[in-house]
Amino acid sequence: MDNITSLNKLIEVLKQSNVKDYVKIAKNMNIPIDDFIKYAHWKESGYARNCIFKTETFELILICWNKADTTAIHGHNNQKCWVYLVDGKMAEIRYQKDEKGNLSECNRIELSPGNLTYMHDSMGYHSIVNSSKEKAMTLHLYMRPIENCVIYDSEKEHFKEKMLSFHTLDGKLVL
Repeated sequence: MDNITSLNKLIEVLKQSNVKDYVKIAKNMNIPIDDFIKYAHWKESGYARNCIFKTETFELILICWNKADTTAIHGHNNQKCWVYLVDGKMAEIRYQKDEKGNLSECNRIELSPGNLTYMHDSMGYHSIVNSSKEKAMTLHLYMRPIENCVIYDSEKEHFKEKMLSFHTLDGKLVL
């Protein structure tokens, strides 16, 4: 497979592929930051989930991170998830539950632009952190759209369901 060097090419390839091809597709992405400018929207506080493209079989989301933004520890509603670092420095922290149901960190991966990581609920849970002092952008490819997931409530020490939403759809602010 040739390198995928544009967002439009990525979308076209994904539309013509099936799930078993997603690993190969994700590993062959080399998309310039300029392709994401139309979709790059930040919130005043917290990260912004910007939907680039969505079908019944896959979803592309550009997450725009402010300095030091982090996700809650979460799962992916049993969907496969690839994260491609577009810009900035990020860390992915993975967690496992022990036999008593307690969470513990089991792995930490530092990401630089162009790096790719993968997550599925069978691997445990994870959190993503903007580890730089600047804004950052990550592209998330989900095997199927995710409308809700479980997040860890650290105060109550248990997981709870969270409905997910978008800051923008196709580059336009969701009101």
